[in-house]
Amino acid sequence: AGLKVLRLINEPTAAAMAYHLDEGTEGIYAVYDLGGGTFDISILRMEMGVFRVIATCGDNYLGGDDFDHAVLDHLLKQHGTKAPSLDRREYDEGLKAARQAREWLSTHDEWEGEFFGKASCSLARRELEELLRPYVDRTIAMLESAMDEAGVKQEDIEAVILVGGATRTPLIRDMLKARLTAEVLATINPDEVVVRGAALQAANLTQASSSLLLDVVPLSLGIELMNEMVEHIIPRNTPIPAQHTMVFTNSHDNQKGLRIHILQGEGKKVQDCRSLAQFEVRDLPPLPAG
Repeated sequence: AGLKVLRLINEPTAAAMAYHLDEGTEGIYAVYDLGGGTFDISILRMEMGVFRVIATCGDNYLGGDDFDHAVLDHLLKQHGTKAPSLDRREYDEGLKAARQAREWLSTHDEWEGEFFGKASCSLARRELEELLRPYVDRTIAMLESAMDEAGVKQEDIEAVILVGGATRTPLIRDMLKARLTAEVLATINPDEVVVRGAALQAANLTQASSSLLLDVVPLSLGIELMNEMVEHIIPRNTPIPAQHTMVFTNSHDNQKGLRIHILQGEGKKVQDCRSLAQFEVRDLPPLPAG
């Protein structure tokens, strides 16, 4: 796009900036980010002009798509059908109807519509909330985990910022208010709040600003070792920029090179983490193992 890259900024941090929390506001805030396929919760502290992420938690396999699949399965049961019996076109069509039903019930109590262009079906908001509650419970559990890691209590949190289209679900707002008794900030379009904050941060970096943004590594970074084990080098929630040094040795005599596989995540095995990059170091001097 021809834009100059000034720095990277995590999405929760950008969302907080969109609400101008960096302009003299002090206190602890939670950013609840539920998109189509992922969930993230971040705890942020604003103090004396310094904006700091103090804890993060999340699930890369939880989002609004799960809501749609749950609704689709429920609607299929009304007609004695199961998802595996559908072909791809029928399944996509069913998901579209499920998504429309879920979005309609964000502002209405009842939904009625056609299924596959012929079968009529209905869904009440109370039914929808029972379907979605297990997923929202998982997000609340991760919120509590992040609070524990940050060392904060529910009464310490001033407000919760909502990010991502799935946060339009009334159940989410109701459960957050019940758990935290904090204000829920949702006046900015949750689909736009991140990019608005990023633009404000760009303005801060190119103009005089009294605020200081200190971000953290959201997930641990490490490398692959023998037997597909992972050695974490930079732990999650480390303030960035950061530099950590760890010494590794050659595993056999006269080893000529080695492959560095960089991984992200908290898992102890490679398959439990996300692969970020790989590169090779060649022409090592011939030396004994170790």
